[in-house]
Amino acid sequence: PLKILVSKMAICNFSCEGLQNNLGAKKVWDRIFREVEGALEHIHSCWFIHNDLKSNNAVSEQREGQPSPVIIEFRNSVLAEKAKVPMAKAKHIRSHSSYITPELRNGTAKPSVSSDIYSLAFMIKSLYKILDFKLNGTVKNALKELSDTRPSLCELSGSLKLKCFPVSCWLLIMW
Repeated sequence: PLKILVSKMAICNFSCEGLQNNLGAKKVWDRIFREVEGALEHIHSCWFIHNDLKSNNAVSEQREGQPSPVIIEFRNSVLAEKAKVPMAKAKHIRSHSSYITPELRNGTAKPSVSSDIYSLAFMIKSLYKILDFKLNGTVKNALKELSDTRPSLCELSGSLKLKCFPVSCWLLIMW
């Protein structure tokens, strides 16, 4: 059975209290986020933008005794070449949707690989804040206002201490 990955801040029976300030836990979360990055890289290699990556769209299933992330919810996905600039969100909605890039919230750019990178970095930042893990500079750069200054997925994954691999986790496509 699938379990919520980040929004409940627990995975495969690990509790937040048991994970806090634990180097082993940091390695587990870094691996999980590298696997999410690998899946996102695969989505992008198929010329799609996920366009709604957030904590409750990344879930976990147990595979070979290890928690393994699955990206779900492709209802807002878009073929990169068909992406359109969205309408700006109302101010009261903008503050509640901080996983969405500034350019999409403000309606100044269309969804892009860079917007998915921002959303992944926001997930990493949110969890690391709760677990009191230090945020590295590459993740911070992925959260920058200007999309053309954000790192690539490979750079983001590399900052989590592993080489970039094309696909390292399963995709569950739920339209």
